[in-house]
Amino acid sequence: MDTEMTYLLHTHTHTALRCAESTDSDLISEYARSKCESSFNELHSRHDKKLRSFLSKRFGLRADDRDELSQQIWLCILKKLSAFDIDRPFAPWLLGIAKKHAIRFRGRRDRDQARFGDDMPEDVQDRHLSDLTDKALRDDESQHLKEVIDSLLTTQSLAVYAVYYEGLSISEAAIQFGIAPRSMNSRLSRARREIKAILA
Repeated sequence: MDTEMTYLLHTHTHTALRCAESTDSDLISEYARSKCESSFNELHSRHDKKLRSFLSKRFGLRADDRDELSQQIWLCILKKLSAFDIDRPFAPWLLGIAKKHAIRFRGRRDRDQARFGDDMPEDVQDRHLSDLTDKALRDDESQHLKEVIDSLLTTQSLAVYAVYYEGLSISEAAIQFGIAPRSMNSRLSRARREIKAILA
């Protein structure tokens, strides 16, 4: 193994160990100072299981809704993290934000189920999560988040920017891209999954 590779592996291992030994406040401070991805990834790793359990047990969300909603919540956390008060415990703050997102999501879902019954269209179901992502992304100034979006396939990143930054509706974006609204929903869903995978 050459010297450069040995150095890189040592640095990566040292960073991972340092993050694992850090408190939540240390990780948040490090991320606010240097936008260190490993710090955010460690924070996500520590708390994501708790978040998903909270969404399932407290709000009775199905696995697919829970997974998508947790992604939107972490996007919101990423946006707000630099302003977090490190003298406060992180978990209650995270779950407080999760509660607001889940109540909003469930309220919209329940209203549409009352309107459509069991035949609620797929595009209406997707809109619940799209609206939440919109709140997390549209005015976001996080350079790291934008770098993540830019790393997606061009069709996905353009779709994200059209809907979540430019404010186009799903139908308007579909017309702009010359595709069906359902295809636009699918494209955005794939983009959200990719963002989640990168941030995980």
